[in-house]
Amino acid sequence: MFHFKNPHSSASWPAILSLVLLVAGGCGPDSVREEQKLSEDRASAEPLPLEISPGEVKALLDGQADFFLLDCREAEEHAAASIAGAALLPMSEIQGRVAELEPHRGRHVVVHCHLGGRSMQVTQWLREQGFDRVQSMAGGIAAWSEEIDPSVPTY
Repeated sequence: MFHFKNPHSSASWPAILSLVLLVAGGCGPDSVREEQKLSEDRASAEPLPLEISPGEVKALLDGQADFFLLDCREAEEHAAASIAGAALLPMSEIQGRVAELEPHRGRHVVVHCHLGGRSMQVTQWLREQGFDRVQSMAGGIAAWSEEIDPSVPTY
């Protein structure tokens, strides 16, 4: 190690040089990758918008994204029309059955209903319960049928 002298002192500066080299060493490719990872973590920690479009949900399904699709309509509505892969948990029962959603607390959850009103209420309630990554599908299953899959019956 080089020893630099302070012109105003007879002491050498090996400790300062070590610190400078340590800081400078944090500028390499590994540090860039670590900073990118931190940026991605910060981005995923940012709150999601309250709503997501049916097209965005379709893209998540097509891309096999890790998310949970929750149908908050009543059983009769679900029987009449449904989106493949959606789990039914009616809004009328959600407070008493919220423990069933606990395994999905950290995941992206998309809630849908008939037209988007109930799913927005469920989304806001779940966020109040600490489910931070919940979104309501805008327009509900009616918009899904109109925009994505016309084979899904409307009612």
